[in-house]
Amino acid sequence: MSKEDLNQIQQLLKLGANKKLIAEKWKKKGKFISLKDLHNIQQRLKEIQDDDLSTIERLLQEKYGKQYINPLNLLVNAII
Repeated sequence: MSKEDLNQIQQLLKLGANKKLIAEKWKKKGKFISLKDLHNIQQRLKEIQDDDLSTIERLLQEKYGKQYINPLNLLVNAII
């Protein structure tokens, strides 16, 4: 799978596209991707997003202290 194909699939998964429809689309292009492959790509994306959130939370705690530990408070305070 090319890097361009992987990027397209990642974007579709981020948007919540149905994995079966993604697999069908790729099959029509003459390429094969299994549902398990799509699941694995989605899990890797989730791990990356979870790591990013943890990093953001840690940086905000370092900058603003323990009072901003609740992520919802962080969001509200960022908007206000």
